[in-house]
Amino acid sequence: MHWKIAWVLTLILAVSFQVEPAKVPQAWNAKNIEWQKTDPDGTKWAVLEGRSDAPGEAFTYAAFIPAGFHEFHSHTSDARVAVVQGVLKVSFGETSDLEHLKSYPVGSFLFVPANVPHTMAADEDTIIIGTAVGPWHTIIPPTISTTIISPKFISRTTISITSSNYARESRPHFRYDLRL
Repeated sequence: MHWKIAWVLTLILAVSFQVEPAKVPQAWNAKNIEWQKTDPDGTKWAVLEGRSDAPGEAFTYAAFIPAGFHEFHSHTSDARVAVVQGVLKVSFGETSDLEHLKSYPVGSFLFVPANVPHTMAADEDTIIIGTAVGPWHTIIPPTISTTIISPKFISRTTISITSSNYARESRPHFRYDLRL
């Protein structure tokens, strides 16, 4: 009888504890990132480590910002970002501000507090690697305009971007409904 109780308790304890996968050392640079999402605007996204949707869990992400791209947004948790390729341009303020962008070249490290609106842009293909704590949401105003200048064709295209909801679920950047 006692062995049955012991067996049932052992089974219950074994099932109730979920084993977290073993963590292993990892390293990334601009050349070895495996992009998980590419959007029509050319931006790319990857969660390198952790989960961006897990409450209270730190995660590491990479974002590719193509030349000519800019976006005005904020996010729901602090972001710590290193520029690993190109030059990231950022301005802080309550509205999109392309005239006061400050340039951050490779090797720069930025801290962007939660809920602080900012404009992010790049004149050349740029890659950032950052860390944050989930769940992560990027908040974009309901309608903004983005101009993409293509150096290959020396043309300018303006795209109106409309977000169906203000916070994008579990995707830190670059998920839109495009209306051309």
